[in-house]
Amino acid sequence: MQTRFVVVPALPPEKDYLPRRAGFPNALGKGYDLYDTLDKLRVTLNFATRAEADYACACRNGSLGAGDEENASGGHAGWCNAQT
Repeated sequence: MQTRFVVVPALPPEKDYLPRRAGFPNALGKGYDLYDTLDKLRVTLNFATRAEADYACACRNGSLGAGDEENASGGHAGWCNAQT
């Protein structure tokens, strides 16, 4: 089964970052965003590190249980529930 949210590299804030020719943009922004595979849209939250983005992705996908959240939150206790 495919997960709903996945981590993707952030795009630069300029508007002309995706040329009409197929392919991935040459210049990526700093940080990470989430992509909603169900609604087919990018959720621009601008996470600074991949670990933060992975954690938010796991929260939104419901991969973390109650015990996991306390251990894996790294000081962000209750963050999963507050951000979703």
